[in-house]
Amino acid sequence: MATRREAQDEEQMNYERNIIESGKAARREAEDERQRNLRRNTNGIRMATIREAKDEEQINYERNTIVSRMAAGREAEDERQRNLRRNTNGNRMATRREAQDEEQMNYERNTIVSRKVARREAEDERQKNLRRNTN
Repeated sequence: MATRREAQDEEQMNYERNIIESGKAARREAEDERQRNLRRNTNGIRMATIREAKDEEQINYERNTIVSRMAAGREAEDERQRNLRRNTNGNRMATRREAQDEEQMNYERNTIVSRKVARREAEDERQKNLRRNTN
């Protein structure tokens, strides 16, 4: 009977040891699984963060490209407007110069004609006086 009791005690101890070991093994496996999930999640978060950073960088690049194109378009339009104003002002100035030149030419022509007329009139007056004096 003592042997049987000892065998039962031994069996009971073995059973409890196995339960304890199983619990430890289960806890280790659970911890390992938790660690794997943590690493997986961490890597997933890193990858997502990297993707988001790349997406943000791409969005910024595209935004900057669009803004640059818009700025270039505005600058080109500004340059076109400046050239248009410059050409318009140049045309106005040329037109004014031409008008002044025309006015000056007309003035000189009128002056020359007036002198010719004045000379003719003076010559006519001299001829009248000459005939009057002769008669």
